Amino acid sequence: MIARTSAFRLRGEQDLRKVSETLQVGSVLTGSVRRAGNRIRVSAQLIDPSDDSQLWSERYDRELRDVFDIQDEIAEAIVAQLKGKLGASSGRPLVKRYSENLEAHSLYLKGNFHLYRLTAAEMDKGRAYLEQAVALEPGHARAWLALADFHIAACFIGTAPPSAGWPLALDIARTAVAADGELAEAHAALAFVEGHMEHRWDEALARFGTALALNPSSARAHFWYGDTLFYVGRAEESLAELRRAVELDPLLALYEEVLSYLYLCTGQRARAEEHARHVLEIDPEYPWAMAVLGECCSLSGRLAEGVELLERACERMGGGYLPMGFMAWAYVRADRRRDAERFVSGLEGQRRERYVPAGTIAFAALALGDVERGMAWAEKAVDEHDPNLPNLMRSPYFDAFDGQSRYDDLFRRMNLRR
Repeated sequence: MIARTSAFRLRGEQDLRKVSETLQVGSVLTGSVRRAGNRIRVSAQLIDPSDDSQLWSERYDRELRDVFDIQDEIAEAIVAQLKGKLGASSGRPLVKRYSENLEAHSLYLKGNFHLYRLTAAEMDKGRAYLEQAVALEPGHARAWLALADFHIAACFIGTAPPSAGWPLALDIARTAVAADGELAEAHAALAFVEGHMEHRWDEALARFGTALALNPSSARAHFWYGDTLFYVGRAEESLAELRRAVELDPLLALYEEVLSYLYLCTGQRARAEEHARHVLEIDPEYPWAMAVLGECCSLSGRLAEGVELLERACERMGGGYLPMGFMAWAYVRADRRRDAERFVSGLEGQRRERYVPAGTIAFAALALGDVERGMAWAEKAVDEHDPNLPNLMRSPYFDAFDGQSRYDDLFRRMNLRR
């Protein structure tokens, strides 16, 4: 089952074979919605794209207040058509309603749209919509889950200090689990936050098992699980989980961008570049993939191209800091050491005025060969529970720390094995 984020990106595409090939699905649901006053008409068709044959069709005329009932009817009709493929004999319901409040659900959808654009301004818009949604409907588990996503993402990109973000994410993820104990992604969010905030990695991995047992087709659960596996040193398993997340939600840029970044961290530059380029085909202005591609170009000797891409990425971050360390490395390779020094000093100067992740500064300082400066910032990153540090510690960028007892101590303090 393909995630809705990818399906929604193909709205309006008329070539159903292209949709089928892009999403790797065997059936496509199409339809239309028309509104007249307080009434709506929904027409829906389930199509086999291999020959454009119609598997099922129906038309629904209802009062607008009955929109959730229409959703349920359509979903149940499709399940009846595909029950053999979907495994309806398992005894578990395949249709579930997550909201009873149309306005709250609309706010949730708007919040999701803005949240996953992953710039500071768009994320703040998303957060505002989501907070309105849970105020209207406190039992809306998916809206609570998206709010947890907001605080997790803010910790990662550096728009909020983890000291503030992780406790909020933990409380909200627990609220999402309490609202719906069968929502796999809520358990996955809680597992992810527990690992980062409390370094309870074994418990986190066990909770991911619960999440994936509830929904083996949850792209988000596979994504967070894969990321966590990388932190604990299980790189091959991690990459397999990330690839599975991309298969399940192939048009959500975030998942494939992180996959490309982890390929880079494991020294697989060609694969990292391939996936970064694919992300930019989906979203040409996605700064995180632009940064990974810039680093790939720099490593490959395309120095000017790498610097240009990274400078563009940094401009588009909108307050985020995750991949900015690459900028210093690219400047050094391009024989622009003074620019690299100014860049690192600039990050340190910004930190005196607002939160800048210590792990990012450690990453950038190592580009200058300043191991002591890098270590001092890495130690601060552990104190701050900077979520980007464990990835970097598994990457070649931190090789200069090898053999130092202080580096071993960083792993020990995060309850990680070398």
